[in-house]
Amino acid sequence: MKNSDIFKAMTDIDEKLIEESAPYKKSTITFKKLIPIAACICIVIAISAGFLSERFNRLTPHTQLPDIVFDSMGYEGINSLDLQNSIDINPYTKEAMPDTLPVFKNLCYSGGLYQNFFSEENLQKSITELAEKLGKNSLEFSTLKGVIDTDDPNYEEDLIYNVIAESDELCISANGYRFSISPKTKEASDKLLAYLKENYDMQNIGEHKEFSVDGELLTTKYKAYKKGTSVKENILSFNLLSAEIHYTDTGLIDFVILNDYLNSSEKIADYKTIPIEKATAKLLLGTDVDTSTPAELIIGGKVQKEHIIKADLIYYANNLQQVFVPSYRFYVKLINPDPNSEIENYGLFYVPAVELTEASDFEAMRNVFQ
Repeated sequence: MKNSDIFKAMTDIDEKLIEESAPYKKSTITFKKLIPIAACICIVIAISAGFLSERFNRLTPHTQLPDIVFDSMGYEGINSLDLQNSIDINPYTKEAMPDTLPVFKNLCYSGGLYQNFFSEENLQKSITELAEKLGKNSLEFSTLKGVIDTDDPNYEEDLIYNVIAESDELCISANGYRFSISPKTKEASDKLLAYLKENYDMQNIGEHKEFSVDGELLTTKYKAYKKGTSVKENILSFNLLSAEIHYTDTGLIDFVILNDYLNSSEKIADYKTIPIEKATAKLLLGTDVDTSTPAELIIGGKVQKEHIIKADLIYYANNLQQVFVPSYRFYVKLINPDPNSEIENYGLFYVPAVELTEASDFEAMRNVFQ
């Protein structure tokens, strides 16, 4: 990738930038959980991996090389054999950073709790249309619902959490912004692969590979997205309109997650982007930084420039975010609990990539980086 240029930019931080990155007090919000009341069935368990946070799964992130793994670390971090030299398909480059990037309101968010923006009928229609594209017309529908653990009168007692459609060849699950597709046969897997090749850029995925860490077989995951005609379009597609492809140990598609956050969001406005040098200065000051990394694992107790190994640009998007904000994601080297291990530990730190002071909904955006 362009890691050497990005790393050079981060290490050449003007001390004046750090002085100008004045901190402000940040507020926090908490999220309550949906309590599902439907019985657990095997197909829901198989698909549920697509709805879990990556920090709790041993998965490769979006890379061609199997040298990075997410581990069950108890916080959002990664293990890596060779992080600085890894290759990924993130379209962000320091040289072609757009002057502005949009911020989106998540229509499925309300009061800190997830609430599906789509009706059961709409979800069934979306699944049917996707199934037809995959060559399947006959489906049996079921709906997974839940109740909200809150006294807020704005919430219904019974909320749609997931609509599931199953046939003899595949299973499709949808919640408005995300589809999970699990083929049951080789023929269905081949059809799904053909659909992906037709609609998504698959050139960067490469061949399916198996690998392990400390003798444990890891699950590979690859990402594809629709290329646009500009860097801004590519950044949006990579983050908000993408396909995550998970393989079985035999090389067939295990399941695919089609993310479409734009389907359940509303553009607030375009905001001026900040250069990575300024974001790095904020990180070093601890201003506008979001991380779940335990402080006791940070070398020296404070992020140092020499411990920032890599950075990219993403949208911090999931179903419990009030807004989707473009952010610089920094990979910071941490204390290694096993000094004899070849695998290094890194924490993930996020800094907004746009000037939030220009946003009308400033407080909501600021709360993303709590």
